[in-house]
Amino acid sequence: MMASAIAEGLALDKKSAAHFCIYDRHPEKLEKISALWLERFTVSASLKDAIVEADVVVLLVKPKDLTQAISELKAFLPKSALLLSCAAGIEIATIEKAVGKPWPVARAMPNIAVRSKSGAAALYFGKSCVIPRDRERVQAIFGELGELFELQDEQEFHVATALLGSGPAFYLSFLESMAQSGAALGLDPKDARRFARVACVGAAALLQSSEEPEEIRARITSAKGTTMAGLEALQNAKLPHVVDLAIKAACERSKQLAQENL
Repeated sequence: MMASAIAEGLALDKKSAAHFCIYDRHPEKLEKISALWLERFTVSASLKDAIVEADVVVLLVKPKDLTQAISELKAFLPKSALLLSCAAGIEIATIEKAVGKPWPVARAMPNIAVRSKSGAAALYFGKSCVIPRDRERVQAIFGELGELFELQDEQEFHVATALLGSGPAFYLSFLESMAQSGAALGLDPKDARRFARVACVGAAALLQSSEEPEEIRARITSAKGTTMAGLEALQNAKLPHVVDLAIKAACERSKQLAQENL
């Protein structure tokens, strides 16, 4: 899912000179990319051919498959290539251990909105990285896709994964609940989904200003009005506590992935 989202986002930029060579052990997954975006992507049937001249090798695999993927590609890694991992939870020490020696390794946690070039990515660079060269390399990829946040402490990556990576799904879950409530109160289900979607998109657009969310919310909320009534119901249902549980659960799962893949 994330690999295709990144590819779709990169394909939207027709001006960039960057070119990407893609490899997957299941080549049928790459047929869509190969057919639609040949100007930005080359699909390789060979892992060696895909990375032997690469400046950056982006690892878009499941956490449980990361060390195996590195064991398969490390013999072909160019000496100057940066390894960029998008696997949740897996720390740089684990990646360097799989390579077998110190290596320039960076981590990126993008979210699904990179598909439309409106996403974000948290970044962290390992001690073997050369700054600013490797920062510029990563920015050449993810800078096209949205806002970048460079972290100074790798342990912050667990929280960034919960907020940036998993966050869009939490917002969408809330949107689903709003639509279901609208339908239960008598709206046509399609209209309820449309209304909830438009409300979400509108709120996101308002956040593009310099105002803080609480300031925007206060302007929307009239004393003794419908919005205040709904917000009070959310507070009484302990919404902040529920959100806190979701963020902490995602953060804890990221930490578990780190331990499971040492």
